[in-house]
Amino acid sequence: MNSLNKIVLLLFFGLTGLNFTPLNLFAQTLHPGWEKYLEQSDDAIEQSQLLEQLEDWLKNPLDLNTASARELLLIPGFPEIGVKSILRFREKQGKLRSPEQAKGLITDDDELWRWISQFVTVRTKRVKLKLQMDGRVRLSLTQEKARGFLKEKFSGNPVRLYQRYRIRSPGSFQFGVLTEKDPGELSYRDHAVLNLMYHWQRWSSRFIFGNYTLNLGMGLMVWSPFTVSKNSAPFYAVMRNDRVIRPYLSSYEADYFQGAAFHAAPGIWRISGWYSGAKQDAGLTETGEISGFYEAGLHRTISEKNKMNRAQIEVMGGAAGVNIAGVCQFSVQSMLLHFKPKIALNRETPDVFQLAGGKTQIAGFYFLGEFGAVTAFGEAAFQQNHGFAFTSGLKGLFGKQKLLILYRDYSPAYLNPFANGFGEWSGTRNEKGWYIAWQFLPKRTSKFTLAADQFATPWKTFSSYLPYSGADLYFQWEQRVTRKCRFYLRYTTENKTETEKRKTAAPLLRQLTVPATKERLRFHLRISLPHDSEMSSRLETVRYALHSAGNDPLRENTETGWLLFWDFRWKPIPGLRAVSRVTLFDTPGFVSRLYQFEIDVPGILRNQLLYGRGLRFYFLINWQMGRKLRLSAKYAGTRYENRSTIGSGWDEIDSPVRHYLSLQLDVTF
Repeated sequence: MNSLNKIVLLLFFGLTGLNFTPLNLFAQTLHPGWEKYLEQSDDAIEQSQLLEQLEDWLKNPLDLNTASARELLLIPGFPEIGVKSILRFREKQGKLRSPEQAKGLITDDDELWRWISQFVTVRTKRVKLKLQMDGRVRLSLTQEKARGFLKEKFSGNPVRLYQRYRIRSPGSFQFGVLTEKDPGELSYRDHAVLNLMYHWQRWSSRFIFGNYTLNLGMGLMVWSPFTVSKNSAPFYAVMRNDRVIRPYLSSYEADYFQGAAFHAAPGIWRISGWYSGAKQDAGLTETGEISGFYEAGLHRTISEKNKMNRAQIEVMGGAAGVNIAGVCQFSVQSMLLHFKPKIALNRETPDVFQLAGGKTQIAGFYFLGEFGAVTAFGEAAFQQNHGFAFTSGLKGLFGKQKLLILYRDYSPAYLNPFANGFGEWSGTRNEKGWYIAWQFLPKRTSKFTLAADQFATPWKTFSSYLPYSGADLYFQWEQRVTRKCRFYLRYTTENKTETEKRKTAAPLLRQLTVPATKERLRFHLRISLPHDSEMSSRLETVRYALHSAGNDPLRENTETGWLLFWDFRWKPIPGLRAVSRVTLFDTPGFVSRLYQFEIDVPGILRNQLLYGRGLRFYFLINWQMGRKLRLSAKYAGTRYENRSTIGSGWDEIDSPVRHYLSLQLDVTF
């Protein structure tokens, strides 16, 4: 009860500085089918930046009479054929007159339109948007204390506090500030970012001062860590739409820039430039060089605090491009990175490519061309140390079918810390592969998607003396049974080589690469109920097999597991939405782990990792309190039957049960 009192008091005092004049209504919440378009199927960084963009469009929808193709394709699930239909209609007939007219051009799928229509509108007259102000305060607490608190190794209390405030005039300017304190940290401003963005309608120019992210081309040069995985979005994850510069207001504490950036599009030209001198958490050697960057963002113990802001990466770069007749785009980019202090060379692994030294320069180019039903695209980047990264592909729309083919080649010597291109492994280096995706809509109620990826590492890595190789297969069948009932069936298989460590006197035999297979089968059913309610259920199975390698005595290892959940969402009274879910799971170990995306308080996408045997539940409410306030609360718990503790190290909880409470208050003015 004491913890709950602390949360209520912090929530109250966190909002005492908001004394603005109310100007507009608060946004609605996302359509409950959002998982289909935003779900990650594996380990993923929190997608808060993408979700915040969608929330902004809930308040200020994109005008289909003025929005560019690039903006529309940023909405996950927006069909490309729908974008082309909108642009063709505007070119030949002028402005759209109603949302119903837009729906006829975009899609005949009612469910997809329900998702898209949240973020778009049709304006026949120019509307001047008013000044908007909003604040968000979120407090979270785990009921069971970790060992770091019990042993007094953590300097702060177990409360997580998140605060974000913005003042903006859409299409003109925006000022935002965000602070966050993680559990165990002492300062309530341990993580703090702010920015000012000014937007000119002329040349679609924007200038940002403060914290920002860069998203260029296909991500080989620079891209934020916020992307969707290939197994959740076979087409959307590959064919990206660069957003150039964007304000950064996220709780993820790594891979963002701090300084100034601008972007302008005069006529057919596009020009961008940026400078950043952001501090980075890092460990240092005895000689004062960088031994490695620390991206967890936790500053609870003495050792974690000693890594805080110990390094700096200065980044200076620019890009220039041309758009030829709206059909072909071409741009060139260049970027200089300066590390302070220098990055130390790891002499224990001299035959593995690694980033070292004080400076590096990267340059590249990006192209995109539309030739009837076929789109060609690609990007190449080259580093000062002769490393390179290259990707190129074709995408075609042929009636009811869509086809995509992509080739990628990232050399082991390409060591760009800001690259985040499409691939099997993170880092955008030491990887080659072919990726093919095909989608077929035989009729309005059915959709089939098939994707295959063949990949390999051409050089050894830190964890293996030999290169890796593997292949993925993805199949999904989506079916609308009735207007209120639909399901999808998904099968994925991953075939890779894994590294097994053994005790032996021969150094070359201490690591053995063996083939491994992981198969997952999922059946997901969703039923719409009266009064904007919904019920869904999912059964997912997993099988992991580690095979023997030739005559080696390594025993085969097989793990099988499953996950089953029931989900119910309803609106008991006007303004109040509630969600409840119960999940049963049973997987032998971490390699057979499964994930489920959970609805959380606004602004959070939670990809919950589950392994072992147990039960998980959560209950969530969103209560719209008048026109300016929204209160959200989530209570979740996980109970394990086959373990006595949860976590490890100082985060270990001496209990098989973990309960979690999160409260959030949103205020709009």
